[in-house]
Amino acid sequence: MWKSYGVTVAVSTINILQKTGCEQLLNDANKIGPVAGIFNLAVALRDGIFDNQTVELFEESLAPKATATQYLDDISRKLCPKLKHFVVASSVSCGRGNAGQSNYGMANSIMERICEKRHKLGLPAKAIQFGAIGDVGLLAALQEINMDMEISGTLPQRITSCLEALDTLLTYDNEPIVATMVVAEKHFDDAKKGNIIETIMNIMTIRDRKQISMEASLSKLGMDSLMGVEIQQILERDYDLVLSSQELRSLTLSQLEKLVTSNDVTNTRLPIGIEMLVTSFGNEETSSEVILQLNKSSKTSLNDEKILIIPGFEGMASEVWYQIAEKISHPTYLLQLATTAEEKDVEKIIQVTSQVKLRNLINWMCLTIITYLQHVLKLYAKEKNFTLIGYSFGSLLTLKIAKLLEDNNKSGKIILIDGSPKFIHQISRYLMPQKISDENLQEIILMGCIKRVFRDGAQEMVKKVFSKTSMEERLETFLEHAISRSAYSMNYARQMIKGLQNRLKIGVNCDKISFSKLKNSSMTLIKPSEMSLKNIENDYDLKNLVGIDVGIQSVEGDHSSILTNPNLVKYVNQVIEINKN
Repeated sequence: MWKSYGVTVAVSTINILQKTGCEQLLNDANKIGPVAGIFNLAVALRDGIFDNQTVELFEESLAPKATATQYLDDISRKLCPKLKHFVVASSVSCGRGNAGQSNYGMANSIMERICEKRHKLGLPAKAIQFGAIGDVGLLAALQEINMDMEISGTLPQRITSCLEALDTLLTYDNEPIVATMVVAEKHFDDAKKGNIIETIMNIMTIRDRKQISMEASLSKLGMDSLMGVEIQQILERDYDLVLSSQELRSLTLSQLEKLVTSNDVTNTRLPIGIEMLVTSFGNEETSSEVILQLNKSSKTSLNDEKILIIPGFEGMASEVWYQIAEKISHPTYLLQLATTAEEKDVEKIIQVTSQVKLRNLINWMCLTIITYLQHVLKLYAKEKNFTLIGYSFGSLLTLKIAKLLEDNNKSGKIILIDGSPKFIHQISRYLMPQKISDENLQEIILMGCIKRVFRDGAQEMVKKVFSKTSMEERLETFLEHAISRSAYSMNYARQMIKGLQNRLKIGVNCDKISFSKLKNSSMTLIKPSEMSLKNIENDYDLKNLVGIDVGIQSVEGDHSSILTNPNLVKYVNQVIEINKN
């Protein structure tokens, strides 16, 4: 057919992954006629989650795209003086990202950077980000099964459409990087409910909805790590839902559907991670005890070290801390934050201890520590050594208390569980918008409480609560319905929510709190395998902050589930027994 149009086609099997091969290819082409166009449409997929990738798999994926393009760029400048087109086929997975294709995305990105450099020099250069192509190539076989497959937010584009777009893109000289794709239609409101389920079914290659149970967890339905990453991306991108891998594995299709639809009930954006802060508000009967003993060990001796736990944002002794304390062979106590001083009480402290005026929550927190300190000093009155365990938000108080104990001629061991000032600051900033009113913050916390308390009817309760106009009415409505499901009085629940609100605000501003260097203490940081933050130092910036070396241990789980992992207590006991006098 080509010959009938006067076209000569030559097929070369030269290895262009070598510079000599590229040079030979262009020399052979020049023998037929001056080279006017170079098109690199090569692809080598080596997909897999990043943990399963290797240097070799990256090299294999990069070679036909990045490496070959670099050689063609260098050699064509010498051998192809009449070159009009230098075109590389990039991908939407480079511009938007796609699960399991970090190497493929990198290969395309390198080609795009080469084209940008050529463009600046006035050389022909065009990188085209193609979406899915359905009737030829890698997806052709799949299209016979599913003509509506969605990939990276695009639907398959016909090759005829791609060629038509190519004519336009090649004549567009303003930008070296362009794109052609068919963007998948986004569904909203009631349509969104069905769309998320259908999308997940497509990802998991489930063809018939009747064959599955909406109450089965995603892990039981066969979701692997690669599928999980893709689903996480879609939930974050299209629904503003951020879920950890562990949270996603345990969710059912029904629960996921409810999360998506309830997220549309109000304009308040609810980061799912807020729910980890309202797991428990402790025991109301013992809430007035600032220092609460968790275990009643009969083995107490003069050499027994007293262990003090400072909990997270919830600020109370939840059941998980009792379970941990049972496995610690030392008297173990917990600092409860329910009695955090009110402003009027802080004013009294100021009158006695300082002339400093209370201007913000940071001052409030620091001065509140003074009230806690008297209880802590009493606990360690006869001890030379102390052991502090701070979890999450509790790490802030732990570092402050450790310094004050050191100033009282004591030395100790500090164990921080997934927490540091920098960690708390970044997490709080993530959970809360930069500029947020007290009312909006209360709405976010209230949404989290609703989803925690009313697991089987959260959507209806959200509608009922947020139908009220004022925040006070919303809170009262929630408490009236929640009282039957909890052991808490309305006053206590109101107090706990207010305390959580204050601690979140402190977390957002904790970068403004000064922390003194420690001298007589050791420090261990225990982190979960599923980290909440990616862009943070390995030691959560602790050594830079307090000036001492930090031992690091990793435990399977996420920020919340790490507390139930037996290995956590194992490492805690190991630290406690080190250099025991």
